[in-house]
Amino acid sequence: MFQYCDRLNKYLKLLSFLVLLLIINKVINLEKAVHIQIHKKEDILGLRYESTKRSSQTVRKKEKTTIKRKTFIENCPSYNYKTEELPPCPDKMRRRFPNALIAGVSKGGTTTLLRFLNAHPEIAARDGKLPENRYTAYFVQNEKTREWYRNLMPCSNADQITVERSPAYFNCNKCPQTISEFNSNMKLIFIFREPINRTFSQYQMAKRTFKDRNKTFEESVLSTNLTQVKNNSFYIFVSRYQEHVKRWLNMFSLDQMLFLDGLTFVSSPSDALNSVEDFLGIERFFTKDMFTRGRNGKFCLSMDDVDLKCPPSTKGLLHQSMKNSTRRTLEAYFKPLNTEFFQLINKRFEWGY
Repeated sequence: MFQYCDRLNKYLKLLSFLVLLLIINKVINLEKAVHIQIHKKEDILGLRYESTKRSSQTVRKKEKTTIKRKTFIENCPSYNYKTEELPPCPDKMRRRFPNALIAGVSKGGTTTLLRFLNAHPEIAARDGKLPENRYTAYFVQNEKTREWYRNLMPCSNADQITVERSPAYFNCNKCPQTISEFNSNMKLIFIFREPINRTFSQYQMAKRTFKDRNKTFEESVLSTNLTQVKNNSFYIFVSRYQEHVKRWLNMFSLDQMLFLDGLTFVSSPSDALNSVEDFLGIERFFTKDMFTRGRNGKFCLSMDDVDLKCPPSTKGLLHQSMKNSTRRTLEAYFKPLNTEFFQLINKRFEWGY
């Protein structure tokens, strides 16, 4: 009897111990659950805070950008056609239609040419300071009013020549006629680059801007068997100079047009700029000692009262080399076209083939 009672007592103690363990386990699990819920709430609140923080930072960033952009527009002499803000001209100055156009060609050096010319006291250049409006291409689209176009021009004095740059004009079919109807006395400046290098440079620019990113240069300008040039390639089309010059000669006399060699401009910018000055009938201003070599090896204009004007950082970039076989194919293609071009402009450039 006593043995039975003793065993029962042991079993009861064991059962009590197990019940206690079960209770402790439940309490622990309950604490964990409460702890998790608390953390979830903290995480949610934290995410909300971070989201609110990011939103406020974005708003502040936008405000700063807006303030910076507004200041930039106010300081810029050109009309911002997107916001239609028109800064007033100083006394005795007003916005005038251009007397001369740098009408091409793309990748020929038009940007740098305009930047240098803008330093001349007798020239008011539409310098494209606004990033979203680098050049107007007004005569390509011709959808805006004449007043809109005039408002794009810089403020100028009566004795200054207003110059606008839009390289797209050169290979635009309707532009010669449209410009002639706008101003039959317009003076036209063209700067030409050796066509093979120009074609290759435009292709490289297109690759940097994600156009034709997956195509090789050969695929862009040559046929499938790589033995013939694609006439329908846009890069090749722009480089067929004789084709475009004919349209300009149909609407303007030869003495209204200045044809510059890009190689001369790169090696001796003052000589090329002196040619522009003579063509526009203004006093010679640029001298050789105004130019120094910049970081990318290109000439920069340096004067005491003018900020250092250098070609854009994208100019002078090292490109991948062209295959010799591709160059030979393109030389054979462009050689007769170049000969015709030189005859049309009554001038010859030494392009090496």
